[in-house]
Amino acid sequence: MVESVPDMRENIAAEMKTYVSEDKGNVCEELRSPYYEEPIIQFAAANDPLFEEYKRVVGPDHATPQEAFERSFGTGSFDGGTVISVVLPISETIRKANRAQKERASREWALLRTFGDEYFVQSARRHLAGYLTGLGYRAVAPLDTDWYSIHGAEGGADLQLVGAPHCICCGSRHLQYQ
Repeated sequence: MVESVPDMRENIAAEMKTYVSEDKGNVCEELRSPYYEEPIIQFAAANDPLFEEYKRVVGPDHATPQEAFERSFGTGSFDGGTVISVVLPISETIRKANRAQKERASREWALLRTFGDEYFVQSARRHLAGYLTGLGYRAVAPLDTDWYSIHGAEGGADLQLVGAPHCICCGSRHLQYQ
């Protein structure tokens, strides 16, 4: 039986909150503190016109959810869906330590950037996509695909996105928006 949208959203939010609070990758042993606090999870219809607007604002190469999904599952595979955005707030311990620094980032911030951002954020994206796939949804986390890259406008320097794993969930079983 397919769950109703509010129940499914609650289940996804609960899954990610549990993952962030219990996964050992979110704990910095040196600080005896998590890198991230309870996540903020939001949902959007994958066909929201806002995603087309990003092409104008960000650039024509910016992929819409449909384009991202079809790059992973094939042309014509998109039949609507949901974009799930998970924001991982940096822990108060790290924010407080970094706030006290006036000339450079704190050691706590460096640990976050090296281990939290590099490993845990990717792990959280993969967990969400795997969770949804396990429930019978087709899901993709674009940042973890072979085709995804981000290039800066000046000199072609790569940019790094941190703290916001996104997942596009689509298919015959998707979270319907009215």
